[in-house]
Amino acid sequence: MVVTLCSEREELGDICAHQLASVEAMGIPVQGPSADLSGFDLLLDALLGYNSKGNPREPTASLISRANASHVPILAVDIPSGLDPTSGVPGEPTIVATATLTLGLPKTGFLNQASRKFVGNLFLGDVSIPGKVYEGFHQSVPLFRGERVIRIW
Repeated sequence: MVVTLCSEREELGDICAHQLASVEAMGIPVQGPSADLSGFDLLLDALLGYNSKGNPREPTASLISRANASHVPILAVDIPSGLDPTSGVPGEPTIVATATLTLGLPKTGFLNQASRKFVGNLFLGDVSIPGKVYEGFHQSVPLFRGERVIRIW
């Protein structure tokens, strides 16, 4: 495992710098944003959060482009970076994931057929949301039935 930063160390805010220190304390190697991505078995996309809006900005945009060009399988966490979670419209650039592990419930943007190119195989992960919450979405059957991850497509 290697962590690739999406910005230079000196540009990290306090929270990210603290998380980086924790990663380094565990002995996990860390590389800068311009590092080669092609020598890995899997890339984990957790670059942008669910609430990001608009096209990815630099240096994240370049990292997304390089990840896509690496020909290494990509697993997106919750949603591929650059994909609008509500509309499913891709930004420029957007991660082209081999698979996406979305959390809680699938995002409405995944209903947009154009998003499938970026989502890849879609899996839903159980994050211990109480059953009463799912009932609010008219989901009366236990969604996970003891499974931690279910395949959507």
